[in-house]
Amino acid sequence: MAKLLRYLKPIWWEVLIVMLLTALDAYLGLLLPDFMTKITAIMENPDYATGTDAMTGLIPLWGHNYITPTGDSVKDIWIVGGVMTGISFIALILSFFGSIMNSHVGAYFGQKLRQEVFHKVTGFSVADYGKFGTATLITRTTNDIEQCQQLVQMGLRILVRSPVTLIVAVIMILTKDARIAGVVAVSIPVIIEMAWSCFSFWPIRSLKSFKRSSIKSPPPCENRSPVFGLFGLSISRNQKTNASMTSMTKQQNWSPNSVEL
Repeated sequence: MAKLLRYLKPIWWEVLIVMLLTALDAYLGLLLPDFMTKITAIMENPDYATGTDAMTGLIPLWGHNYITPTGDSVKDIWIVGGVMTGISFIALILSFFGSIMNSHVGAYFGQKLRQEVFHKVTGFSVADYGKFGTATLITRTTNDIEQCQQLVQMGLRILVRSPVTLIVAVIMILTKDARIAGVVAVSIPVIIEMAWSCFSFWPIRSLKSFKRSSIKSPPPCENRSPVFGLFGLSISRNQKTNASMTSMTKQQNWSPNSVEL
């Protein structure tokens, strides 16, 4: 796959923009729970603006609180909700343009790869065509290239969004609660180690079970019928021949005395 990524070199700046838009979209999505916390605190605590634990600001951004509460719960909820709506709208625009550019990157990659495969196939000799087969070459130039294109598109979205979400979430947890941060710091390496162990152990175990089943499986029978072979039954050639001759005799009502010389 690393050799195929060289087709993205001419549009490396578009790939960078897609990664940046995806990262910003993921970051803005993680800001919304803090606004919901503010709205919940305003609804549950009537003295949120003047009490002992008075709210210092309505808009929590980057570790600071902005816009001093007015004391009117409805007005303050409208302010927080309006900022939430604006952030969601910005995230929607970023996601929209990121999807468009991601589709353009995938289409460019598929076009270049398909063009390269086409030029390679047209240079084959007759012996090469006979060796690979027409169906195989058609599959390579259509379905396989489409799968590679989808892999590039999904990779630019998932491989960027997931790490950014993880890093930003851990940083936000560290700045809010030290106890939860300790739990996360211990649990994340354990989860990564368990996932690595499962993904590294499962293919080896599957390969061993496949080899074991292939060794225990009976050899193919020459006289196995296509239909009865599904149930492990076999019919000998003599039985087939006798059955066919019997049916022909019954259909023609043949007997030695009925032959006219």
